[in-house]
Amino acid sequence: MLTAKYASGEAIYAYNNHEVFAGGESSLAIFDYFRELAREAGFSFYSQRNIEEFQTFHQGRKQDLERKFTLVLEGNSIKIYAGEKLTDDTTYYFIDDKPYNAESEDGSFNLYTLIEWHDGCLIGHGMDGKKTEFYGLFEEEKEE
Repeated sequence: MLTAKYASGEAIYAYNNHEVFAGGESSLAIFDYFRELAREAGFSFYSQRNIEEFQTFHQGRKQDLERKFTLVLEGNSIKIYAGEKLTDDTTYYFIDDKPYNAESEDGSFNLYTLIEWHDGCLIGHGMDGKKTEFYGLFEEEKEE
């Protein structure tokens, strides 16, 4: 149960996770508060099993089939290129099998509102509604 007690003696509380008790901005503020507490204490606030599996599977350089966009994952950092132009160079956090930009308010990246892991590839959902599928490169392609 989550309880907030005010100096006046009044209190509000929530006792289950089946109903919304706070709006989107409030929920994000609560999440950010506890994430910062965890970081300050030297802990991760995210599911280690899921993020480790994601990082193991997706580390390295990925490109779309037309080679117009490149996504590079190293540890918890992500870089996104449109051609040769670097559009994102940031860290990410991981929730529900999706990486989110840790440096933006809504978790979006400059080119993508969302990046998801689906059927063995990463899919970037563009601001224009288009999807970009990123695949790993074969060893001989990496050396070019």
